[in-house]
Parts: sequence; structure tokens; C-alpha cells
Amino acid sequence: MARLIVKYLVADGEPLVVAVDGTFFKRWGRKVFQARWAYDGAAQGGKKIAYGNVWVVAAIVVKLPACPSPVALPVLFRLWRGKGTASQVELAAGMVKLLAAAFPGRQVHGTGDAAFHGEPLVMEETTWTTRLPANAVLYGPRPPRTGKRGRPRVRGTGWAPARRSRRARTGPRG
Repeated sequence: MARLIVKYLVADGEPLVVAVDGTFFKRWGRKVFQARWAYDGAAQGGKKIAYGNVWVVAAIVVKLPACPSPVALPVLFRLWRGKGTASQVELAAGMVKLLAAAFPGRQVHGTGDAAFHGEPLVMEETTWTTRLPANAVLYGPRPPRTGKRGRPRVRGTGWAPARRSRRARTGPRG
């Protein structure tokens, strides 16, 4: 399906835009495969936990001539099997890698909501756009280990906390 979409709906030389999202399907019953209690962000009210399956879906975003806004056409999906297995982010990274391998030489841009960020999404020939998490650090990579004792630096060079004078630390004399 992805090959047909790229062949007929994505112009030559244009990057392949892949939208990734986790989707919750409410299911119940003893014989539902891999059903579990999970977070349902689309649930109404204060109860955001429900029983069902969580699917990670990858869709190719295209611009159709008859539609004024872009359309996401689903091409790949994976079932998240819960804690102790591959995370939703790792499943998304695997699907984006598959699409990048299926279309060599074409730039792949991945996009997702705030849940889809992290190391698994750093890949060759791809870029990733997402909302930054609240604890994101934008000042540069951690410096290399020095081999000295003590807590290592967590910030690189070029950043230094403001120094206070001795009087400011101890307060006024009196």
C-alpha cells in the first residue's frame, strides 16, 4: 500500500512525511488478545483509564487534489503489548525505519505528538518533529567522562551558574 501511495500521490523528490500516533481501542472479554488496562486520552470525563488494545499507527501524509487539507493514509500498524515489551516509541521507530528502507534515497520526515520522542527515533536519513517534553534540555550534549571522582558535569561548556558574593551568601553583618 505504501508503494502505491508514494508512486501516485507523492511527487518525485518530495520528502515522505510519516505521521505516527498511538490509538486505543476499547475491547473487553476473556478472549480478546493482548487486552489490558491502559491510558485512553480520548475518554470523556476524568476517568482516562480503560480496558482494550493500544495500536501504534504510521500513516503517510499526502495532499489530494480534491481536498484542501493534507490527508494521512495509514500504511503500517503494530500492537503494543504492554510493559516489558517494546515501547510505543520503539514500535514507531521500527515502522519509520521500514518506510525509510522501502524508499532509499528519499528523505523521511516523521511526526508525532508529545509521547513520541527519544533516542529510538534518532535514525540516518530521517528527521523527527514532535512537541518537546516538559523536561527537555536544549543546551547541548553532555561532556565526556573525565575519569575524576565526584559527580560528573551534566552541562557542557559555555554554561555557568551566576556566582554570589560571600556577603550575599551569609547575609548582612550585624
